[in-house]
Amino acid sequence: MPSVKNAQIRYRVIDRALRSDYNRFPTKEELRKLCEENLFGSDHGEHISDSTIEKDLFAMRMEHDAPIKYSKREKGYFY
Repeated sequence: MPSVKNAQIRYRVIDRALRSDYNRFPTKEELRKLCEENLFGSDHGEHISDSTIEKDLFAMRMEHDAPIKYSKREKGYFY
């Protein structure tokens, strides 16, 4: 699967995680694991790095005007 298509899937997974009422402030590691599960069926692999998640969050902010913020108090991301 092309990496651009993977990026779009990761954006949707991250968006869904940030909108979730279950986990209000997902960490970068939790976002990475969710993306791994959705793309590869398991969160045990290291197919996606933390820097990829950081780049995805940055791209979502810049290209899609997503109001993503980081809470130091909660140690996680939110809208």
